[in-house]
Amino acid sequence: MTSVRNDSARFDKAERLEADPAPLHGLVLVGGQSSRMGRPKWALRYRGEPHGLALYRTVSHFCDQTFLSIRPEQESDPELSDYPHISDRFPGMGSLGGILSAMTKYPQAAWLVVACDLPFLEAGTMERLLADRDPSKCATSYRSPFDGMPEPLCAVYEPEACLRLLQTAELGHNCARKMLMNSEVEVIESRDPRELTNVNQPHEYEEAVARLRAEGQAQRE
Repeated sequence: MTSVRNDSARFDKAERLEADPAPLHGLVLVGGQSSRMGRPKWALRYRGEPHGLALYRTVSHFCDQTFLSIRPEQESDPELSDYPHISDRFPGMGSLGGILSAMTKYPQAAWLVVACDLPFLEAGTMERLLADRDPSKCATSYRSPFDGMPEPLCAVYEPEACLRLLQTAELGHNCARKMLMNSEVEVIESRDPRELTNVNQPHEYEEAVARLRAEGQAQRE
């Protein structure tokens, strides 16, 4: 009996791999409180424009539809509300609430989710993630170079992840990493640890800007 079940599982997985994956939507998380930074992280300028909006344009290249994830009170911000957006329906749950708000609104879609506090994130980072996407699994994510765990804020969540995220929320967790750690997930290695470095405090922002400026100067020379 065990052999039959194993053969059936392999067949089911092969079928899922051959099937068309769910349509891919994009979500840029810009609804954080930014309490440590002291100002909205989405509006920080690393290359001359608000980084959250720059990421929106980059993500849009890979997705059928792309949205900003915002808090309800941000709907009065014209710089954000002019973009397609999804207001958080799960307040107090951090990034997990933003992801759940998107996934419950469009439950048939898979989601490429990125956070706005990743200044070194580039199109190539997302392209590699999508090239290794496994729709037969709950999600595809990078392995964090800092703790070896799945990185939840640069990841693809398949439709089935929604239920597991809801279950995670019910257990009192407000980070999708907990779900990724306890689910069947495709985890890939990052080529450059820096691309998954997040910036949360003013001195980190200044250091990131200085580094990007130096690199830009070196390229021009």
